[in-house]
Amino acid sequence: MYNPVKTIKSNTIGTINVLGLAKRVKARVLFASTSEIYGDPEEHPQKETYWGHVNTIGPRACYDESKRVAETLMYAYSKRDHIDVRVARIFNTYGPRMHMYDGKICCYNMRYCYCVTTYSWPKIFVNFAFLTTWGHSPQVV
Repeated sequence: MYNPVKTIKSNTIGTINVLGLAKRVKARVLFASTSEIYGDPEEHPQKETYWGHVNTIGPRACYDESKRVAETLMYAYSKRDHIDVRVARIFNTYGPRMHMYDGKICCYNMRYCYCVTTYSWPKIFVNFAFLTTWGHSPQVV
């Protein structure tokens, strides 16, 4: 992570600012969350009721924790101020500005790396069973 302090500040303060604006103008908020809030999950796939297995001091902790705080803020403001919020918890995306070595994607073989860098739809198999697929960020949005 390039600047963990700026990451957590922008996600947290930015969320508070968006929620304040939504309250003032009575807007609906769609928050793009992430599967990173689960940390390093002990169950696959994760259910919505799963609370996660997090490391608060790991190399990506500022991003993970800021997304957890942002989700909590969404629901807290929704309850307190009756803001209409929606949380979309997005899994397995990649895009043109993603750094290959940011710790999110591990290249297990060159075919997989090729799929990621050419923005095709790679699939991950574990013991010959389909596990997951990746979505290119513009296609997800």
